[in-house]
Amino acid sequence: MTKPTVVIAVCVLCASSCVGARAPAPGRYLAAWSGDADRHQSDFLAIVDIDSSSPGYGTVVASVPAAAVSTEPHHMEYAYTPGRSLFASGWSGHRMFRFDVSHPLAPRLLGEVRAPPGFNYAHSFARLPDGDVLATMQGDDSSDDGPGGLVRFHDDGMVVASASAAVPGVKGARLRPYSLIALPAENRVISASATMDLEAWNPHAAAVEHAMMEGDIPNTAQLWELTPFRLLATVALDAPQVKSDSFPACAKVMLTCPPGLLPMEPRLLADGRTAMVSTELCGLFRLSGLDSGTFRADYVYRFEGVGCSVPLRIGHYWLEAVIGTSRVVVLDIADPMHPVEVSRVQFAPDENVHWISADADGRRIAVTHVGTAEQRIWLLRFNPATGAIAMDSSFHDPGTRVPGVSFKREHWPHGETGPAIPHGVVFLP
Repeated sequence: MTKPTVVIAVCVLCASSCVGARAPAPGRYLAAWSGDADRHQSDFLAIVDIDSSSPGYGTVVASVPAAAVSTEPHHMEYAYTPGRSLFASGWSGHRMFRFDVSHPLAPRLLGEVRAPPGFNYAHSFARLPDGDVLATMQGDDSSDDGPGGLVRFHDDGMVVASASAAVPGVKGARLRPYSLIALPAENRVISASATMDLEAWNPHAAAVEHAMMEGDIPNTAQLWELTPFRLLATVALDAPQVKSDSFPACAKVMLTCPPGLLPMEPRLLADGRTAMVSTELCGLFRLSGLDSGTFRADYVYRFEGVGCSVPLRIGHYWLEAVIGTSRVVVLDIADPMHPVEVSRVQFAPDENVHWISADADGRRIAVTHVGTAEQRIWLLRFNPATGAIAMDSSFHDPGTRVPGVSFKREHWPHGETGPAIPHGVVFLP
């Protein structure tokens, strides 16, 4: 990350903090992409006041329905780019949406985004410096059959280009781009392949689960050329085996279970040319080499438990949300080949932390979880100089002392629609 242009790209595309020449303004609001819990009312985008000097601190101050029911709000962009729309995925509903959050107290739905034929189930997004958006597509048809691919959209949702993740001789079910990072200065994109489960109410959920149980489990990262848009290389993530009972599909099809299965979330490192990616089985790999003949993955670390989810890279620290142990773990990756844990935050056992995003200065981390516990959004305090992390106990519902803002409520600014499930959250200026 030696050039100023690369620094800007890394900030926006990796949801990482860039501590540099100009201190960025902290966020005043959180945008939370949320599903109606009983699936009777529209899913919606909620805006939460996170300005500790505001009389509305810790309250939901605005919301806008997506005009769609049962979409399973899932990932959206990892960071908001001022002056642009905000892309969001309604995963099991096989939908994409765009929101205008330029005025956080008056968010607007801009409409749906349509993928081109042969690309379905958008999962994650990466914003490019020119304003275009890259999206990972998990499937190639409405049944969520693989392989998937990548699609490039203009900010208005129009398709620019697309490319398939297909590799000769590799089952399509194993090639499902889950998340990605862009390296525009290098004309490259890196994606990781993991199968995303569909909600039980989706008619194709059983088929996807069956493919996993039969051993069609992705374990690859892929290197792409950004312009022209095409796949350059695919590499398997290999690592020593762990107990098969840590992941049900492994128990059925193999005696042991490789931590390289289901790589999810790559993040760019400070040099702008190498990356790291975590897997659902909590392996951590370094990705290097930006040409078809040099692209490789090296196994460097394994977190306790399973269910490693959304990470952040802030300076020389790697922050990892781990569902299976209900914690956010911080590693020092100054030497990427030898990470060392420096701190952690432990949540309650049923608070299965999944999504984390960083404020522009890297000092606040927003957290949501998956599972049956009461749905909340938490804020953590992070020290980019030392790697220390802790719960921000000042952020809570008015009138309570329980950390976090609850989404178990009847009233929202858009109406009396009942409890909701927040997933993707980003900081807004």
